[in-house]
Amino acid sequence: ASCFAHRTKRAGHHRSSFRTLTLPVVAKVPAHAGGRQPGSGRPRWSQIASGRLVTDDVDALIMARKVFSSQVDASYLHAIRSFVAGGGGVVAEYDGAALFFDDFVPGLAIISNLEPALRLFEGTVAGGGIPLPFEDSTIHVTDATHPLMLGVPASFFDGPKLAFALTNLDSRLRPVAEFVSTDFAEEVPLGTYPAVLAGRCGSARVALYMQTQFQLTLVSPVAQTLMRNALSWVSQPPSTDTGSDPMLACSTTDNEPPVAAAGPDRTLECAGDTAVARLDGSGSYDPNGDQLVFAWTGTFPEGGGEVGGIDPTITLRSLGARDITLTVSDSSGATDVDTVRWTVLDRTAPIPTAALVPMPDQDRDGGGEEGAQQAEDEALFRVRYACLDACDPTAGVSAVTLNRIPVANGQLVALELEDEQQVELEDGRLELEAPSFELRVRCRDATGNEAEASVIAPLGGALD
Repeated sequence: ASCFAHRTKRAGHHRSSFRTLTLPVVAKVPAHAGGRQPGSGRPRWSQIASGRLVTDDVDALIMARKVFSSQVDASYLHAIRSFVAGGGGVVAEYDGAALFFDDFVPGLAIISNLEPALRLFEGTVAGGGIPLPFEDSTIHVTDATHPLMLGVPASFFDGPKLAFALTNLDSRLRPVAEFVSTDFAEEVPLGTYPAVLAGRCGSARVALYMQTQFQLTLVSPVAQTLMRNALSWVSQPPSTDTGSDPMLACSTTDNEPPVAAAGPDRTLECAGDTAVARLDGSGSYDPNGDQLVFAWTGTFPEGGGEVGGIDPTITLRSLGARDITLTVSDSSGATDVDTVRWTVLDRTAPIPTAALVPMPDQDRDGGGEEGAQQAEDEALFRVRYACLDACDPTAGVSAVTLNRIPVANGQLVALELEDEQQVELEDGRLELEAPSFELRVRCRDATGNEAEASVIAPLGGALD
């Protein structure tokens, strides 16, 4: 990834032979006090950031392969905007050209690398990533009168290309050549798209090539003509006479609004009657590198539904989904908003309990306090059961049976071991004879989770 500077003599604007100066994409090289790397002839990154490209008689920037494998940072974008705001011309190709637009269709990794972008012009960028077939790499001139196309054949193929599809274009940005995509590998959608565009941003001239082009200047006479035309056109001195290329209302102001990122939608398992969520706004950023202020709003008790910070913790008090909104603000007061949906789920079944509680003789025979019936093969019990659910206090019993006979909570049952099962209901008390006795309880919560528990009556054992 590189960027080049084209130098001319401003006085009388006589063009000398130009030399190219390679610059790093991002400011990873420490600043050198002298401004240039000793013995290299290459400008330091600090020269761009400090505006030296304008004050050091540089008329044009050539931007090539800016984000093919990684993003640029806010200081790079700030430097380019400053250069354009000062009237400096730009010739950009492929992803360097794509950086000038404001909308990107999700796709290959290179598309994600276009954020953050310069956003000087309106336009939607899609595709990119792999070489197109020859028929997609042919460029057709649509405005042979424009200075960018002087001496260029009506149609030409000078080598295979990578390309972006550009749609929803600002009508004041002027396409002067196009290419036709055959929907190769679905990387560039089927259709006809601008290949070369000319425009003005304030007094600066901008030439954008949506295909890879610059590497062909070593082997292609047409590519060499295109480069000479572009450098000649964008290096013309600022003028109020816009000619056939109207000045665009593009923004070269230093401040770009921040970008809010509230994170992906999340789910939580409830714990008791609440769930604890930790919000995450760490994906938010400011293109200018400003410090951001975070404000989260939603239906949570902390701060009355409004908290600050990049990753605050909040309490969600009920099952279901709710949206939490993040608003980020920069030091200039510009804002952006993003929303994340948090859903609290109950995927845990209730806990059922089942018991047959032995009762004293008086409950069975109507009097006395002699204690519980001790006979090995018969006894009196009271049915007891419950459903416990940490998330759903309304969870209840869906079925309770004693030997498949429905029974109620607190019901008295007289059980006696016999070979055959017989049932009799007397004064609200269930009298049951059977070889064994099992109480089964099934619980269900509002989400539909179910669980079952059972207990065997503690009598003398099953009959043979």
